[in-house]
Amino acid sequence: MGTSDRRSELRRCRLKRTRRVGLLIRGSALLLALVGARGTALAGDFEVPPVLEASEAAPAKLLKGEHFRVQDSVPTDGLTTRFTIVSDAGLFEASGVETLALRVSEIGPILELQSQRRTSVFASAAASAAARPVQAASQIVADPAGTARGVPSGVGRLFGRVGSGASNLAGTVADSRTSREERAAAAAGKTGRITANALGYDQELRQLAKRLGVDPYTTNVRLAQEMHDYAWVAFSGRVGVNTLVSVFVPVSLAVSGTRMARDLVYDTPSGDLIVRNAGKLQSMGVSDEAIGALQAAPGFTLSIETGLVEGLDRLEGASGREHVVELAGTVETYDQALLVTRAVLMLAGRHERGERVAALVPGRPVVARLEDGTHVVPAPVDYVSWVEQVEGLATREDVQAKRHEVLLTGSASPRAKRELETRGWTVRERVGD
Repeated sequence: MGTSDRRSELRRCRLKRTRRVGLLIRGSALLLALVGARGTALAGDFEVPPVLEASEAAPAKLLKGEHFRVQDSVPTDGLTTRFTIVSDAGLFEASGVETLALRVSEIGPILELQSQRRTSVFASAAASAAARPVQAASQIVADPAGTARGVPSGVGRLFGRVGSGASNLAGTVADSRTSREERAAAAAGKTGRITANALGYDQELRQLAKRLGVDPYTTNVRLAQEMHDYAWVAFSGRVGVNTLVSVFVPVSLAVSGTRMARDLVYDTPSGDLIVRNAGKLQSMGVSDEAIGALQAAPGFTLSIETGLVEGLDRLEGASGREHVVELAGTVETYDQALLVTRAVLMLAGRHERGERVAALVPGRPVVARLEDGTHVVPAPVDYVSWVEQVEGLATREDVQAKRHEVLLTGSASPRAKRELETRGWTVRERVGD
């Protein structure tokens, strides 16, 4: 091969390399365009939910404090966010901004209880308690409501194309002949409490929770165990919690709806509250089967159940409230229970402000038909991506109307908003209760 031939070959090789590099650059540019700044690539015809920065996902006051900080990376699952809290009280996870706020507010009470353990007053009471028979102590549940750290929220299960509550009622059916005490004892296992035969223990637990400003039926495993220990010492050692705990913390009880509901949770014996909730639901036309399934649903603590019942009661005149209870009876996690309850409370607030709910639609998620014919989906979620569950909701035939809208407590990705609007939905973002 001559010199000119070698030069021609070198030029051809350089040209091929240049073309390959050009194709690589264009391919990379296309990939970056698909992924975007937040990593929102397409999987098939759907978005891959992004990982957000904590500062994008929650208010600054919930991200860092004297005894805690939230990790910067916040994964999303198409509907909600997942926060990891590193604190002096331990490591916690929270699905959604509301649960994040709740977990952050519980750190102080945990640390306070741990501090009080070191006092001579507690040591003396604990010694007295140890001297008495601990008849029911073995029935304290270490993981109330099955919500140990790391369990997925599963809220996507409540969205989609098909599914109803009535066809899938969970667990135990309440017998109308069951005594109040038996129903209270059955609920005790679910909500992480000592059984009702330990007279006085339940009252000590509720008084302690009220003094600390937390939920007596909390799903925070660490806080629940601390409170159970204190309530048992106060009850069995024959000293009041006011003697053991000197602080008083403003209320941070979750999903209570109104002050009346908070007062009910704090001041009403659990057995009485269970029966009260059941009576309210019966007056709305809810079957004993659906009520029993709600009471047995592992995600519903007694406080969340009370918030749901209150919200449904505020939807005065609306038909179909039994459909929500049927749906609630199928939930499996605390996050699912929280979503159903908050959705109802969102509707209750709008109902009382004049956007009257005529009926609640069977199926999942919670869907309301207003008196003007508009279908409304209250969605207390943080960040909506265009995923299969959202498409399933958007194309459901039974919620199509001249006007239909989705109410988000958070926001939607640009594509999710565009896809919903293309299908005729009005998307309202950052909507309160």
